Amino acid sequence: MRINSLTLKRVSAFVSGCIISCCMVAHAQQEPLFTQYVNTPLTLNPAYAGNRNSLAVDFGVRQQWMGVEGAPKTYSLTAHSPINKSRVSLGGSLMSDQAGPITSNQLSFAYSYMVRLDERMFLSLGTNAGLNHYNIGLTDVKLLNLNDPNFGFNIENEIKPLWGVGAVLFTPVFYIGISAPQVFISEFSKTDNESSIYHNNRHFYINAGYNYQINKKQSVKLSTFARVIDAKQQVIDLNALMNYNKYLWFGMSYRFNQAVAGMVNYQVNRNWSICYSYDFYTNRTTYFQQGAHEITLSYDCYKFYKKNKYRNFKRKSSDKDDDAIRSIRYF
Repeated sequence: MRINSLTLKRVSAFVSGCIISCCMVAHAQQEPLFTQYVNTPLTLNPAYAGNRNSLAVDFGVRQQWMGVEGAPKTYSLTAHSPINKSRVSLGGSLMSDQAGPITSNQLSFAYSYMVRLDERMFLSLGTNAGLNHYNIGLTDVKLLNLNDPNFGFNIENEIKPLWGVGAVLFTPVFYIGISAPQVFISEFSKTDNESSIYHNNRHFYINAGYNYQINKKQSVKLSTFARVIDAKQQVIDLNALMNYNKYLWFGMSYRFNQAVAGMVNYQVNRNWSICYSYDFYTNRTTYFQQGAHEITLSYDCYKFYKKNKYRNFKRKSSDKDDDAIRSIRYF
């Protein structure tokens, strides 16, 4: 399939939007971290909508510093699916993040469009839009100075718009993605004339992965994920997972200067899988040492999905009968 001029114009316009978004700068509150970013990529990049070629549903929970009052907790629910006989995919996500006095809830809808660049390469372009809902309970914060005027009020039921963009390049053995899932900045103040009390960062994500097939039953997936806030704030993860017979995954993740995580994923059957990870903090300056638990329950429904020639890699004459190279779902 050749790329027509209309498709090229759409791709050009989308990439231009990504570049403009990524040139903007922001500072302040950070978005939640995920060790299992490979299991819930839609929360990071809308271009991943439809990448499993199924109605894919993921529910994730992340709990840091168990037993500590006000410790960060994040809950996420995502669902996405390709639209049959087309290159379009749709999805949606719900996320709730609680950290101390700040609770943020997010509702977002995603759209992606897939372009075949050649027989064994796809480019998926995505955008997401939705709403952020905030509650900030400053009066509940325990203070040394009980009369501090900066904590004498709460911010309740503030709603801000959400918009983001992303792109992912797929081949049978590797992928690379870039995204800015929240382009708009949300900030609040006590009055219109005062400086902001809450100001969220604009984050940019880059992730990539490579799959090495050892034999028919064993393979290794290597991936990396970088979260860039500004020139002085970056978080980089390295991830290595060993697979046995497509049912058992286990491995390690390393977050530079922050944590090491162990991870195990079990494919219960064709539809259900469950993943658990635990972060061990390596930064000695970290006040709390209890680590972080994270668990993801995933479900894939194929009942409503029909094979779509636009989503399969073309075979080489030397390829053997191996389903793992036929579809982008294996990444």
